[in-house]
Amino acid sequence: MERLTEKHYAEKGYYMKCSETCCKLSNCDICDGMADIVDRLAEYEDAEESGLLIRLPCKVGTPCWKVWQFGGEFGVTDWVFDYDDISQFGITVFLTREEAEAELAKEKHDET
Repeated sequence: MERLTEKHYAEKGYYMKCSETCCKLSNCDICDGMADIVDRLAEYEDAEESGLLIRLPCKVGTPCWKVWQFGGEFGVTDWVFDYDDISQFGITVFLTREEAEAELAKEKHDET
């Protein structure tokens, strides 16, 4: 998918890529480029409202930590984030070992 915006090099935020070569800068509301950006934004908003668009907590393949329980044993192991883990993020899958160990301690405490 072609990007319609570009990150501004000196400031926070973005600008329309078409503005690099446009002579209508003071009149963007009548520009086809602006219509394309509005249409694209609407597609993303529709997808998000429909539950089709989610923001992942990290990239797929990112090293994470997973809390596990087997029988009466508990533990923390390193893990590689996958799409299947999204519903478990913050429950049994964590970005840091410290977060996983805190959850492990909580689960052990709840078991006793």
